[in-house]
Amino acid sequence: MEVKLNPSVFNVEALRERGMNASQVASKLGVSRECVSKWLKGESMPKPDKLLALGMLLGVAYAQLVVRFGDLATPVVHFRKKQNRIQDQKVQEATTAIADFVRHIAKYSPVGEGITIAPLRNPKVEYDYAVMAANFFRQQLNLPRKIKSENLVHWFKLFGINLIPAFWGGDEYYGNALRIGLSGNSTWVVLNLDSKVSDFLFWMAHEIGHSIAPSLAGEAAEDFADYFAQALLFPPTEADALYAKLPTSKSAVVGVILVAAKEWNVSPYTIHKSLTWAEKRSDAGKSRLPEARVIMGAANRKVVERTVSEIVFGGKIPTPEQFVTKSESWLKTSFFRALAAYLTQGAGENLPIGSIAHLLGLSPDDSYGVIKYLTGRA
Repeated sequence: MEVKLNPSVFNVEALRERGMNASQVASKLGVSRECVSKWLKGESMPKPDKLLALGMLLGVAYAQLVVRFGDLATPVVHFRKKQNRIQDQKVQEATTAIADFVRHIAKYSPVGEGITIAPLRNPKVEYDYAVMAANFFRQQLNLPRKIKSENLVHWFKLFGINLIPAFWGGDEYYGNALRIGLSGNSTWVVLNLDSKVSDFLFWMAHEIGHSIAPSLAGEAAEDFADYFAQALLFPPTEADALYAKLPTSKSAVVGVILVAAKEWNVSPYTIHKSLTWAEKRSDAGKSRLPEARVIMGAANRKVVERTVSEIVFGGKIPTPEQFVTKSESWLKTSFFRALAAYLTQGAGENLPIGSIAHLLGLSPDDSYGVIKYLTGRA
């Protein structure tokens, strides 16, 4: 059984939270900086004595520091909090609890749905490589020039990735998405319906990036997924064409970026980031682009964007039944069927109201309503 460092515990942000970086870890453990870098990327494992010392240095037990692939009892969680906020111990424990609950539900998931995704061999955490991967999958799946959420929902369904809808709010919880990897290539992605539409589309593409490069871990996995999502949703050819037509005035460029973001169903930040790469390719001397903070400041003042939940549920608070049925219809997910089977066959007498509330971002009353509806429908 393969053992690796747990990327949700050992990553750059976790080190930063403890006032350390890779060089300092290397110095304290008596290894090279390159060695620690490989640990962070999931490319190698510390020797037993260094593994013990690393756990002591981080104040983390062995059971938390490593994951055993192929063991259903050890889910692997990937997420990046909004605005790259540090994942503190409380958040790590909460996501672990969510993953453990999903593990129990996964046992009742319908089998035989979707196809097995062929992962990338030796993926590189480089923008150009991610562009190549995005172009390949765009062509293989015959995706339209401008991708919409329903195109990516179909992709998830095709690859047998299980989607879980949640109301995680705008600022709290764990960001826009949480990816949980279980044994047997079983992947579950919790998507935040309270995200803005553009953010939601980006994070759907981001989670697909994780799924095609499962060998990557920690910050390397997050960076690759970001590159992949950016290249998939706003291809470099489009960025080059837009950059060539930019006005000379940076204030006018802001307006161009806002229009392009609306046209491509992505955030202005994604357009700006893509144009930054286009500018590097053009070998332009002086930059023609405003700073990202100027772009996002203008977007916050001028753009009123609806959330996914407002679109799916028509701006109304859904009943438990509406939440289940509309989520099933829109996301093509079998999650609620698996949850219903778990409730009727494996949950026992104690209803998991609190666990469902935590996973789906519901109140205890609404969680009970979901249980009542699902068990009555089963």
